[in-house]
Amino acid sequence: MADTPHNGSRNGGRPAEVVEVTTDSLLARVDRGARKRLGMSGWEEFASQYHRGLLPDTLAVNELGILLESAEKSGV
Repeated sequence: MADTPHNGSRNGGRPAEVVEVTTDSLLARVDRGARKRLGMSGWEEFASQYHRGLLPDTLAVNELGILLESAEKSGV
């Protein structure tokens, strides 16, 4: 048996690095993703359609939705 229990991580048990991000940087990521991945005009169009439930359930929409919600929770 191992001397130290496995914590389920794949990084050798090292603690996760905390990276602080600003609301502006989150919205910039949503803006780029909405333009490049979804062909939209930017984060405002994405946010409008996302909150009205008009977007498909895809990986791109879900990833951008998480970023958008994080930005909104931080005080947009």
